[in-house]
Amino acid sequence: MRLFYLLIILTLFLKGCFSSYPMNLTKEEYQQLNLQDRLILKEKQAQLDNKLRIQRVKKEQEANKQAHELALIESKKVEKLYKRSPEKLFVSITQGEIKQLKKGYFIKPFEIVPYEVKRLNVYRKNSNRVHHNIWVSFQPEGFYIGLYLPKQLQHLNSFVTANIEEFFTNSYYHPYVIPRSQKWYFDRTYNITFKQHYEAKNLKVKLYLI
Repeated sequence: MRLFYLLIILTLFLKGCFSSYPMNLTKEEYQQLNLQDRLILKEKQAQLDNKLRIQRVKKEQEANKQAHELALIESKKVEKLYKRSPEKLFVSITQGEIKQLKKGYFIKPFEIVPYEVKRLNVYRKNSNRVHHNIWVSFQPEGFYIGLYLPKQLQHLNSFVTANIEEFFTNSYYHPYVIPRSQKWYFDRTYNITFKQHYEAKNLKVKLYLI
């Protein structure tokens, strides 16, 4: 009987999943057991479940630790970038529609420096509630809006990259790009639409470079 239990445990680890009955047994297999055997298997199942929960918590803690460390590293990079950057781009995004927010939205005006990728909060109009986020970037060739970032970077507020193409070259979601212009030094407003992931229509994007 002990060999039987060991085989069940081994099978459980190899499969990595559970049925609705202990030790991954089928309904028919479970019903064939006597009461004592059922209690033994339930106890072993509880022990295995506990071990798996502990392993899952450890993995989550390690992932959170790595995410926190990455956020600190990128925050320091952005701080240094702002100190040494010779120029800043002031941006305001108004009007139009984003992700079917027909009652309106609000994005706080912001500043961004070359090579920075920044996460913007999109609020419901007349509310402090964040509906979703939108990613933008200022690169030497222009202003990018509507970037689609991998999950491992989405917890950041901003970070630095000189290779912005890596975020959309092999992706279905391509950002809208406003080519850099000398007109930015005198305040320039663009009316843009890009559907795909963000479903943005007729946004007024005002750019002012200093």
